[in-house]
Amino acid sequence: MQIIIKNYIYIAIGFIFLILGFIGLFLPIVPTTPFILVSVWFFARSSKKLENWLLNHRIFGKMIRDWRNHGSINKKAKMSAIPLIAISFSGAIYVNKILAVDILLAIVGTSIALFILTRPDASSVKV
Repeated sequence: MQIIIKNYIYIAIGFIFLILGFIGLFLPIVPTTPFILVSVWFFARSSKKLENWLLNHRIFGKMIRDWRNHGSINKKAKMSAIPLIAISFSGAIYVNKILAVDILLAIVGTSIALFILTRPDASSVKV
């Protein structure tokens, strides 16, 4: 009984992240890739059917498989993520008035950008 409840909770959380990922397709400030990857993580632990659906999805499937198989992110995703991170974190720093929070935001934003930039490009990974 506990396992069934856990599966339903994981499926619900997976759908929440999936919806956020879909929103990211249309709103430039919302990231798509991380939400889809989190969604498939929850589906992998609760529903093989939903996991397979995302793995074979025409929009998200290749991105998920590239990440799972090689830890890679395609160049287009990188080139859209980096400016959005810069704009988002710069805006947050601009409106914030607390120096310690500004420093933390700068460190987090820079760390995320560096992480993305240091992932291999999906097209350059040798299979």
